[in-house]
Parts: sequence; C-alpha cells; structure tokens
Amino acid sequence: MVSVAVGLMVAVAYYFSSVRFQIWLSSRGGRGLAYLSVAGFFGRLMLVGIIFYGLTLWNMINMVVTSITFAIAFTVFSGIFIYRLMSGGDSSGPTVQLLH
Repeated sequence: MVSVAVGLMVAVAYYFSSVRFQIWLSSRGGRGLAYLSVAGFFGRLMLVGIIFYGLTLWNMINMVVTSITFAIAFTVFSGIFIYRLMSGGDSSGPTVQLLH
C-alpha cells in the first residue's frame, strides 16, 4: 500500500511540474519553445529517475508497484487534461488554477 501511495505522490508532483513548466513556457513566447519543452521533459525525466533511484534504497517500497502506479496515474491525469482541452472545455480548471 505504501508503494501505491508513493507512486501516486510522484505522479501528482510530476504532472503539476509538467503543467507548470508548460504554462511558464507559453507565457514567454518566442523562438526555441520546442527545444525548451523537450529539454524540460528530459530534465523532469532525469529528476524522476533520481527520485526512483533514491526510493530503491528504501526497503519498504516495491519499485515495480510504484513504477506501474506512477505510469498509470500520470497517463490518466494527462488523458483527462487532453480530453478537456480537445472537447472545447475549459482546460484551465482547478488543476491549472492551483498553479497560478
């Protein structure tokens, strides 16, 4: 159960950092936005890798369960955001409002 909770917490943190970084990029405008977006993705990916490596040192965590929970939760969060964006709904709902 601890593994699932840790996976959810990492997924929520990763999702909010992803959204926050994209909001920051879109407000800046200009050239090279795609490069900065890709660099931000790889930076967050490296940070999650370091966090997962640190979690492997904690014996109470089952890393397979934690990783699967992270992947499923982040996919669900992203899917909901993309669905709201594509359906013409307000994509700046509670998720994005928390970040401003």
